[in-house]
Amino acid sequence: MHTLKTIWTNWQSISKKIFEGKLGEKIKRGDLYFILLDIFLFIQVFSESQLNEQLFVEDLLFVSRIIVLILLTANAIFSLRLHASIDVSIKMGFVYVFFSCCLANAILFYGGQSLLYIVFAVVGAKDKPLKRVFKNTLISLTVAHAIVLFLCMIGLLPDNIDVRWLGNQTGAFFQGEYVRHAFGFLNSNQIPLIFMILLFMYVGIRGKRFTVVETIVAVLINSLIFSYCGSRISFVLVFVFLVCFWIVRIYSLKVKSRFNWLVVGYAAYPLAFLISLIGSYAYRAGNSFWVAVDLVLNNRLSLANKLLAVYPVSLLGYGKFAGTYSGLGNATADNGYVLLFLQTGILISVMVLILHEYIMHICIKKKCTSLVICLIFIAIENLINAHMPSYKLIPLYCILANCDDSFFDEYGSMSARIRFLPNLTRFQRKIGFESSGKWKWEEKKEKFRRKNKSHGE
Repeated sequence: MHTLKTIWTNWQSISKKIFEGKLGEKIKRGDLYFILLDIFLFIQVFSESQLNEQLFVEDLLFVSRIIVLILLTANAIFSLRLHASIDVSIKMGFVYVFFSCCLANAILFYGGQSLLYIVFAVVGAKDKPLKRVFKNTLISLTVAHAIVLFLCMIGLLPDNIDVRWLGNQTGAFFQGEYVRHAFGFLNSNQIPLIFMILLFMYVGIRGKRFTVVETIVAVLINSLIFSYCGSRISFVLVFVFLVCFWIVRIYSLKVKSRFNWLVVGYAAYPLAFLISLIGSYAYRAGNSFWVAVDLVLNNRLSLANKLLAVYPVSLLGYGKFAGTYSGLGNATADNGYVLLFLQTGILISVMVLILHEYIMHICIKKKCTSLVICLIFIAIENLINAHMPSYKLIPLYCILANCDDSFFDEYGSMSARIRFLPNLTRFQRKIGFESSGKWKWEEKKEKFRRKNKSHGE
């Protein structure tokens, strides 16, 4: 008991010195957080490239990843201490339960540290400028991929080429031979997928500032990437995303006058999750209907069905190798929802869905149309790719910790306070979630004060 008391006293003394020193100032300003975030993103990208296959580099990346995890953990703890007086609520209770489940999955079921990185990155982002989180992530991911591409171009990294031939099952446009370049990465889909995700988030934060010229440039880059990497799914999704963005941007005012179409976003993740699991369990190889649906989803249902037959339903999953060629079933689940279900179990899967729904709720309530479209398309692309969750989407997850950030005043068409569980009163059952009476009273006081001031002048 005396030893524990001594440790606690020493910890209080050390943490106090840190907060009062230069390091404490950097933690408060967020400088340390953004440095760690950038380093983490670079490490993750390099780990998905041929650099990870080089002598000693794999071990170096592994050690670096552990060090960054420890530092992100420390930064998150200090960030929580800075805000210890607030957020003692259902929201924080959910966070603690989610963290405990992720920790159990990582330790007991060899689930890896991916979820822990994301948790600490989001907690550490509390009160950090959301705009800067997006900017840092977009720049870091772009630069990291550009470095790998450059190393491949000068011959330091190999360019693995995969040649495929497709029939006319998916249409005459996609028929023929595909020479798919990996450009220094372990997978030829790496560059198409990162371009797609970065474009979704870039358009999401640009909103009405996204121009026609930027659209044309995005289409040209998308076509160029498709010609070298041959990823049909990302190519089509980028094109459809841009078309939907401009349709919504042009006609949204007419549609909004009739109903709040943004609430459609609430159905995106639950519907995609149910389609993935129910479709995978119900798939029958000899049934013409299921064969057609499987073809549309690029064989994702048949592969998932094979894996779900091997892995029974689990509470906390089977670890990071489940749903991959390194695990059982001799197949890979490229469906993000099925992979999440296999690796983390039903409990964490449902909690991750709830978190995605809450992000969607924040963006809908703030009237951030472009971010809602971004989230909807990420829900769709996870039917065929595996980004549930992913380090590439950290800026979107950081919305959870910064739902009242000034970013929404700039990019959203409405500023509103966010509650974890909206009050179920008759005044807040309307679509759009009206503010509480207290908030309205404060607004009325402010208007009254300004009115009196103007009369006085």
